[in-house]
Amino acid sequence: MRKVVIIKGVSLALGLSLFLLGLAFCQALLDHQPVNYLSGYTRCFTAVSLIAGGFYAGYRWLQRGWLAGGAVGFIYCLTGLICSIFLIPRTPSVLDLFNALIPGTILSGMAGVCGVNIGRAQRKQFRSTASSIKKRADT
Repeated sequence: MRKVVIIKGVSLALGLSLFLLGLAFCQALLDHQPVNYLSGYTRCFTAVSLIAGGFYAGYRWLQRGWLAGGAVGFIYCLTGLICSIFLIPRTPSVLDLFNALIPGTILSGMAGVCGVNIGRAQRKQFRSTASSIKKRADT
């Protein structure tokens, strides 16, 4: 169950990232301006995708959101690093690995913690609402 949640979180993050990058690419093709801003778009889209994937994993896992979100971020960033090595053949240094894996893992882990907390609050509110409705029905 937990592996499925992490895989779904990574799939959500990758899918959202590809969708947003596709929109940016279409805008770059239709716009007659220079495409200097695509690097900034890529960073923003990656951050949004990591937050969405980590939040989803934490929300569905219900405990240890930092672990669920961190795993999603680590796998997402590792996938991106492997793809970049295949596209631009080079040997990554330790600094490259650090810069590629650690910030994304931390960002996604924090989103996982938020997902766990919001999920617990919603479930707690739902249980209290359901019990109050049941009490009203009994009286």
